[in-house]
Amino acid sequence: MAYPEIEATFPGTPPGVGELRRAVAEVARRAGMPDAAVDAVRLAASEAASNAVIHAYREHTGDLRLRARVKEGELQLVIADEGAGLAPRTDSPGLGLGLPIMAHVSKRFEVVSGPDGTEIHLAFRCERTG
Repeated sequence: MAYPEIEATFPGTPPGVGELRRAVAEVARRAGMPDAAVDAVRLAASEAASNAVIHAYREHTGDLRLRARVKEGELQLVIADEGAGLAPRTDSPGLGLGLPIMAHVSKRFEVVSGPDGTEIHLAFRCERTG
C-alpha cells in the first residue's frame, strides 16, 4: 500500500496556516490515523506554522514549507520557515505554549534553527503500518 506524502509551500500568513493545517489533517486521515490522532497532528502543525507567522515573519513576509510522509509506522512532518531563527522575545504576542504543546502531542519533536530559518520536526505514531 502506498502511503500519502506531500511537499508543499504555503503563504506565511494566517490563511496559509489554515491551508497547511488542512493539508496535514488530510495526510493523517489518508494514513489511517483515528480522529483523535488527526486532531493532535492538526494542533501541532498549526502551532508550528503559527509560530513562524508570528515570529519569523513579523518584519517581512515569507513562505511555510511542509514535508509530510509516513515512514516506519510514523507520520513525519517538517514545517519550515525562512526567518532569522529562534530568539527570545520580550514582546511576544503569544503565551509561550506552542513548543510545549507540540512536544506533548507528538511522539518526537525537534527544533532545528539557524540564521536561514527554522524547521520543526514532528513525528506521530500511525496506527496503520502496513
